[in-house]
Amino acid sequence: MDATKIVEALQAPFPPEDIEWRVGSTNKDKTKGLALAYITNRAIQNRLDEVFGPFGWQNQFKEWKQGSQLCGISVKFEDEWITKWDGADDSNQEATKGGLSDSMKRAAYQWGIGRYLYKLPRIWVEIEPIGRSYKIKKKPSLPSWAIPKGCKQDRSEAYYEEQRSEPDISISATI
Repeated sequence: MDATKIVEALQAPFPPEDIEWRVGSTNKDKTKGLALAYITNRAIQNRLDEVFGPFGWQNQFKEWKQGSQLCGISVKFEDEWITKWDGADDSNQEATKGGLSDSMKRAAYQWGIGRYLYKLPRIWVEIEPIGRSYKIKKKPSLPSWAIPKGCKQDRSEAYYEEQRSEPDISISATI
């Protein structure tokens, strides 16, 4: 496969079922939150397997500073291994596992995997408390440009097109 086809395959949109959502900022009364899309490590691994085969890529982890992880994703192109690195802090839940997972997601974005999700329009959705954080009541649907051709998504989900205005924002971090 030539370099252009590899890049296209890595950057291709994921089916809606591979997209996870979390709450970003919330409004002042904590009834709405900014929906943030991300892909799972399993989806990343499957994409790398599809493009390079199970023996054509590898990842490496290194502890970085105190409480941070670096992940390097290496791919075999022609006869050379090429690595791109990124890192993340350990997470609040399952600290090391979360840090490893987040650093791998960030390294995958270096390869263009899932990077299109940063271009999604901002959408505010209804949220509900869960522990010391919040969860999205009804996950958003994706705009047509953000799903693979011929792929369907559940239309009972909240629509981007329904979102016209943004509520008052209160920046809060999930704990």
